[in-house]
Amino acid sequence: MQNKKAKFLSIILALAFAIFFFIYSFLAKAALGFDSIPTGVESIIILSFCFYYLYERMNDTTTLFIYNTYQFWIILGIALYLAGSFFIYIFASYLRNDGFLDKYWFITNIFSIVKTIFFCISIFIHARPSKESLQYNLELSRLN
Repeated sequence: MQNKKAKFLSIILALAFAIFFFIYSFLAKAALGFDSIPTGVESIIILSFCFYYLYERMNDTTTLFIYNTYQFWIILGIALYLAGSFFIYIFASYLRNDGFLDKYWFITNIFSIVKTIFFCISIFIHARPSKESLQYNLELSRLN
């Protein structure tokens, strides 16, 4: 993040979430399994970071095509995974007993596969050599 206010806000939000999580863990009833409240808050915070990062990259004039950077594909994978599985995570503690969660958990798995595919695209983009790093030696005397 380039903006100093955004950096400061992200640190404050991270600390506030850590404090919230520890207080919630100690005060809430000990649940056997998945607890949806901290996961929902975490998802909202991370999604807001992802969208702000994408907004900042879109306004950056040094990058001509944002989809040519590996960071774009990582952020997009995380955002799609969290957005796609958000409501499943929110209702997970409520639907656990009714058996409805087993019917809809495959949606989370689909978004996990999409996230992994986007991560693979980012690895492929990061691994290929950039045009600036390729050095051509066009000296004709070396062709013999």
